[in-house]
Amino acid sequence: MAKLGTSSRVRVASRCVRRFHPARILSASALNRVLHLGLLTLVLSGVSFAAAPIPDCDPGKLSDYLKMSAEGCAVGKYRLSNFSYHPGSDGLAADAISITVGVSPGSDDPGILIEGHWSHPLRQPSIISYSVEPLPAGRLLAAATLQMQFGQVTDTGEARVATDICPASTAGNHCPVADLKLHVVLSATAQRKASDNGRLPGPASQLRITNVVTLSSGRNGAASFNGFMLVLHAAQ
Repeated sequence: MAKLGTSSRVRVASRCVRRFHPARILSASALNRVLHLGLLTLVLSGVSFAAAPIPDCDPGKLSDYLKMSAEGCAVGKYRLSNFSYHPGSDGLAADAISITVGVSPGSDDPGILIEGHWSHPLRQPSIISYSVEPLPAGRLLAAATLQMQFGQVTDTGEARVATDICPASTAGNHCPVADLKLHVVLSATAQRKASDNGRLPGPASQLRITNVVTLSSGRNGAASFNGFMLVLHAAQ
């Protein structure tokens, strides 16, 4: 920032000098006042830019979050950013999936609710990924809880969400070894698991979250569900 400010001041000064005819060159004191005002304007605008807050994460469609700028948005004391979506060949459209974020009551823990009416078998999994990191006032993250919302299955139908929590530096939608793996399942033939939780190996500052949604009917079944929520727990 200092280098940018310095080069800008030089350009302002050179423009001011070129603007005057040699016979009308300002006195040293007058020129200093002009430069002082220009520098003050640059400094103030720089401070204003640096202090601009990150926008809050508003409820919206996944398609809105995919268009978000690199700075992301704030949920409490944490930043969400870098959303990506791979629906597979027959997954829901991004504007058919809703995102709602918030903070757990009585804590700083950020929660991300992802909702959509998944009701048709998916030949390929749908993958929703995003990054999470604490803002300066936020604490490191130490654990997570994954929960599935209401759904229905019959016979051999099954709905499943698997969540990998990895270091934020991980490229792509999968990391070789996740710091934490969670999964929930709705099935008529297997035991229902509507919630899962676990702890990270150690408190982390930057995480990449990858949610993999699968839906199958089996031979004679059907399955549908309405969404899932991940809550990240701050270190105490």
